[in-house]
Amino acid sequence: MSEAIFLFFLVWTVRRLVRWISTDDVHDLLLAGIALAFAYLTRYDAVAAVAAGAGLVFGVTLLRRGWAHRATMVRRAVLDAVLVAGPGLVAFLVWAATSWLITGQAFAQFSSAYGNAAILEQSGGPTGDPVGNTAYVLTAVLALGPAIPLLVPSVAGLSWRRRDAGFLVGPALFGSVLTFQAISYVAGSTFGFLRFFIAAIPLATVACAQVLSARGEVPTRRTGAFARHRVGPASPRDRTRFRRVVAAGTVALSVVSLPVTTAVVLQPSLSPQQYAVGHLFDRDPPDGAERIIASFSTERALADYLDARNLPDGSVLTDTVFGFAVVVASARPRQFVVPSDEDFTTVLNDPAEAGVQLMLTVPNTGRGESDALNRRFPTVWENGSEVGRLELEVPNDGADQPTWRIYRVLSD
Repeated sequence: MSEAIFLFFLVWTVRRLVRWISTDDVHDLLLAGIALAFAYLTRYDAVAAVAAGAGLVFGVTLLRRGWAHRATMVRRAVLDAVLVAGPGLVAFLVWAATSWLITGQAFAQFSSAYGNAAILEQSGGPTGDPVGNTAYVLTAVLALGPAIPLLVPSVAGLSWRRRDAGFLVGPALFGSVLTFQAISYVAGSTFGFLRFFIAAIPLATVACAQVLSARGEVPTRRTGAFARHRVGPASPRDRTRFRRVVAAGTVALSVVSLPVTTAVVLQPSLSPQQYAVGHLFDRDPPDGAERIIASFSTERALADYLDARNLPDGSVLTDTVFGFAVVVASARPRQFVVPSDEDFTTVLNDPAEAGVQLMLTVPNTGRGESDALNRRFPTVWENGSEVGRLELEVPNDGADQPTWRIYRVLSD
């Protein structure tokens, strides 16, 4: 899943912007912008983070320079914001142009037959109502970060006392992603998956770290004109006692939060993709959980079956809507012809002429409607569409996975 990579770049961005608050070093802004660009290339949720990061930097720079420098303050603030948003904007434009050159659609992730809108429609459309979906969003965020309602106000108060804008970075970046996902789900344009709100975890983690004020100077390439010098309580004894109390309280709060998160993750209604892990070692797990645990086991077995036949390269035609699991599990991926191949359309139009021996097909219902074989041959799964003869049918053990039919291509 892309969430792990996405969070890596998001945390990298937060770290660099928190450093910039203290150092005023332009290098931190540059690296934050690069991290946001990579985040966008991972998930388009990063659009919200790019906007939030640029807005935060613009505001901080503006307040630093004050009204006494009216002639230059806006220009400097805009330049700083561009350093953060520029790489992300370039990534956005280059990716859109590349998508248009390859697929004919600049934003295929939204508008293509494989896009999010198409997946929603094929899956039965949006579920729930705005009130119920809002309740789910709040539950998901609190489940992944139960300490957030206590940590965020506490750190906000401490940061106000310290006059430290570094606290704003975590809520701005992680909060923008959570807000983006919340609006998307409440509006009915995405699914209610708990992992979509996983940014709540680093938000809580960063807030825990910021409860304790940072000590010492931050190593930096070039200290800016508005660098801050960190100071702590006057008495070392008071400082040590305070840090110990806060550190112990923060750790205790985080530990107490774990049972809450665990309980929610094991609820089918709140965590439909993860709850089955609670039944992993059951002798007789519920049918729904058993099928989730068995997800992609059929596809792995199918890959083993095809590998054992020692088929030549380009001899198995499949789409990757569902077929990705077979291709990834195979030790011989070159035997497959998939949509990313340059000659896929030519092969699809005349499989026999292209040397294809087998076709992996799925039912022409639900997400199967976007399968390229079904769009080219609408009845191929049912009867072979006069281009193939049924060789094998494979019922699926996994949840939300199709029954596979393998057709042997008829020669001319």
